[in-house]
Amino acid sequence: LFGSSDFMFGKLFWWGRFNKAMTRFLACVKELSKYAQLCYPAFKMPYAIDKEGNIGGLSIKIQLNQYEKWTKALKYMLIDLKYLLQWVVTHFPHPVV
Repeated sequence: LFGSSDFMFGKLFWWGRFNKAMTRFLACVKELSKYAQLCYPAFKMPYAIDKEGNIGGLSIKIQLNQYEKWTKALKYMLIDLKYLLQWVVTHFPHPVV
C-alpha cells in the first residue's frame, strides 16, 4: 500500500520523478510570477522561489526532507498561486473565447 512503511526499491525512483515534477512545476510558477512583475512592476510574490526548488527557503522536494518542512513549502506554493490567480483575474477579467 502507498501508506505502508515498508521500503521498496521502486519507491526510491518514484520519489525522484515526483521531486523533478514538483521542481519543474515550481519553475513554471516562478516564470508566471516574472511575467506578472514584467507587466505590473508593483506585483510581488509573498514567498521567493529559487532555481533549486526552494520556496520561502524551504525545499519542495519530498525525498530527504522532513514532512513538516515539505508541507510548509507546499503551503507557501499555494499562497503564491493564490496571489497569481488574483493577478490574472484582475488583469484579464474577460475570458478569451
